[in-house]
Amino acid sequence: MNADVYHVVLRDVKLFTWYCLKMLAFTRKGDGAESSCVFILTQEGVPSRAPVNVTTAALNSTSFAVTWQPVHPDHVHGIVIGYKILLENMDDALLVLRENVDVDQNQIVLSVSEDVSRFCVRVLAFTSKGDGKKSSCIEGWDLVQR
Repeated sequence: MNADVYHVVLRDVKLFTWYCLKMLAFTRKGDGAESSCVFILTQEGVPSRAPVNVTTAALNSTSFAVTWQPVHPDHVHGIVIGYKILLENMDDALLVLRENVDVDQNQIVLSVSEDVSRFCVRVLAFTSKGDGKKSSCIEGWDLVQR
């Protein structure tokens, strides 16, 4: 470090992570006393992975349950506010339904129109910074032999 530099930019820090920063002065004769710890929390981000173990189960000819498990804490990068469940019609790739649920919920029952014969369900977690990654498409059709 240059003796005239009074600031440092830390790079490659993890999102939404606490760091303890300490400083000390040094000369040719040795190191000075170390400062006490100053705790810094880095900026919040969005989940870098999707919820896991997403499953669907038919309940009747127009309703089905969707369940999932949360994003692993190492990949959340913030405070998860909730989950979005996206239902797409596989015949035309249009979004049929989007439901938001609270963070403490890991199951929802959805109803679809008789017109939707093939659908795809995806789940994502979101923080105040935005949406995380979507889960893989879980295909479903023929809920109960219509």
